[in-house]
Amino acid sequence: MATAVHGYQLGFGLKHIVYGLDELPEGLVDLPTAVQEYGVLLTTLHAWIRRGKLIVHGRRRAPAVGGGYLVVSRSELQQLVDAPRSKGGRPPKAKTSVAS
Repeated sequence: MATAVHGYQLGFGLKHIVYGLDELPEGLVDLPTAVQEYGVLLTTLHAWIRRGKLIVHGRRRAPAVGGGYLVVSRSELQQLVDAPRSKGGRPPKAKTSVAS
């Protein structure tokens, strides 16, 4: 098993595993497949990688894409998808009763 490194460190001289088209190990998924299976936007996946929430385990070769696709762990991705999210925005004001 490869030593996992954070996403954007790949390509800066660090060694990483490059998987062939049909040799992706069990438990790993490339980003385009993750988008389809988990319903998460590709930009969200890249943001999670950039913030260190999702670790890149290598690259998968792709004939149409020069650098290939990033490969991540299915279990780590499932944990992020299942995690509660804040609705964002300003919290509602506390209701106070006015006595007349």
